[in-house]
Amino acid sequence: MGIFVQSGNGGTSKVNISDSSLHDYQKSGIIIDRDGSNSDLQHNYVTGLGSTSTLAQNGIQISRGADASLENNFINNHLYAPCTSPTSCPVAATNVLVSNSDGISIRNNTLGTAQANIHIEGNNTQLQNNDVYDNRIDGIDVFGPNLGNGSNNRVLNNNIFHTESGAVQVFGNNSHVNGNTVNEAPFGIFVYGSSNEVNGNKFFNVLAPGGSFSSFATTAAPTSQSTVAPAPPVSPH
Repeated sequence: MGIFVQSGNGGTSKVNISDSSLHDYQKSGIIIDRDGSNSDLQHNYVTGLGSTSTLAQNGIQISRGADASLENNFINNHLYAPCTSPTSCPVAATNVLVSNSDGISIRNNTLGTAQANIHIEGNNTQLQNNDVYDNRIDGIDVFGPNLGNGSNNRVLNNNIFHTESGAVQVFGNNSHVNGNTVNEAPFGIFVYGSSNEVNGNKFFNVLAPGGSFSSFATTAAPTSQSTVAPAPPVSPH
C-alpha cells in the first residue's frame, strides 16, 4: 500500500495528507482505518495499475469508524479484470471506498476509470461537486453500514459522465440527491427508501433517468420518471 493511517487501543491520530503522488501500490493507495483515526486528504494524485487480474484495488479507503475528508484529489485507473459486468463481477475495484464509517466528506474531487467509482457504506456522508467519469459499471453507490440502508446521506451537484450501468444508486432514508448531472448512462439516479429528496437532477443521453422508490423490489411502481432499474451495485468486498 501507499499510505496507511490506523489508531488502536483507544488512541487517536490526526494525519493530514496533501500534495502527494501515489502509484505502483498493491491493494490500496491510501487507507485511513479504525475509530480514532482522522485525516484530511487534499490535492493528492492516486493512480492505480489499470486492468489487473491480481487483485481488486482501491484508490482511497476509509474504514471501520475512521473519519476523513477528501477534497481536490485526482483518483483514477482502478480496474479488476475478472469484473466484466454487473452480473459477472466477483469483486469490484474502486476509486473511493468508505466501509462502515460515518460523516465522511468527499468534495471537489476528480475520479475516473473504475468499476465502482465511489462506493459508500455509512451514514451522514456528503458527496458534493465531484467529477465522476468512465464508470465501467457503477458511478456512485451509497449504502448504510454493512450494505444496509443508510441515513441522511447527501449526493449533491456531482457530474457523472459515461457509466455502463447505474450512474447513482442510493439505499436508505432521509437522503438528499439533488442537482446532479448525468450524461451517457443506461440508468440515471435511483434512490430506494423513504423520506428521500430527489430534485433538480439533469440527464443527457440516459435511457432510464430513474427516480425515488420505496425499495429495490418495487421499481415497477416509482414515484417519478422510470419503470426500469439497473442491476444491483457491484461490491468491492
